[in-house]
Amino acid sequence: MSSTDHENTWKLLHPELLSRDELLSTLRERHVKVDETISHEKGQLVELFKRVAMPQAQRSCFKDKTTKMEIENSQAGKPTVSLPKLCTALYMASETLLKMDIS
Repeated sequence: MSSTDHENTWKLLHPELLSRDELLSTLRERHVKVDETISHEKGQLVELFKRVAMPQAQRSCFKDKTTKMEIENSQAGKPTVSLPKLCTALYMASETLLKMDIS
């Protein structure tokens, strides 16, 4: 990555560092209609930029993957166990079995 790419990425993540004209041009590039009353206030432009043009996180949290299963189990009247807790319990059980003498 060149220094220009780093600078552009930094500006996208910190829109308050952009000038009013840079904010307006970036919003227009993303086809955002900017009201004339907003275009004069940098603070309002920054807020609009954060809502509309700022990159958002793409990955969901690990626990979100178990939510559907937990909902289905609770609706069926089954007890629910979160996946992280289940993994911890299985790990602890395997450690106990490894410590036991199975001969």
